[in-house]
Amino acid sequence: MIEFDRFIDRSRPGRGITQGGFTSYAQACARMEGEYVVFLLLQGRQLDVRAHGAWFLDGKLPHYRPLPGGDVYLTHNNILPGGVVEIAFVHRALVPGWLPDGATHLFTFGPPHFGRMFRVAAPLPVPSQGESALWELGQEAGLVHELRDAWNVRVWLVRLDAERWRQALATYPHLPLHPPGYPPETPQP
Repeated sequence: MIEFDRFIDRSRPGRGITQGGFTSYAQACARMEGEYVVFLLLQGRQLDVRAHGAWFLDGKLPHYRPLPGGDVYLTHNNILPGGVVEIAFVHRALVPGWLPDGATHLFTFGPPHFGRMFRVAAPLPVPSQGESALWELGQEAGLVHELRDAWNVRVWLVRLDAERWRQALATYPHLPLHPPGYPPETPQP
């Protein structure tokens, strides 16, 4: 699992959730397409957080709809000082190595997380020293979009369209498509 904590702004309050006699807080959340959750960090008393977490996964927590499909979210539990419990629901496309086969996009918290995610799922081989240039290029080419419905965390959607990335890279000559020494030299007859 990724260490998402460094991407969370804990200095700002979360949004309260009260349902079924339980109260928890969405400390951080990123949603797309109306209410579909990509990342959700719930905090509160253990019973409250677990109830709201179960309702979220069942699609019964208003304003926090899970993306369709089975096995979409990875969860991470953490106990904080004062008996506060938090559960993070992290979409698989935010975790390096967990992206489903044939995925058309991934999510990222931005650099440097973007570089790790892109190298794992990249439609093209790109050396690690070009990550920041690749990030800027992706935004300019419309292949990287920030999710606007988010609080206390920033998340971007990255399209994995190989042809569009090739076209964008062709306009940026300073970013090599392959690592040094690729392809290996072959002896000429």
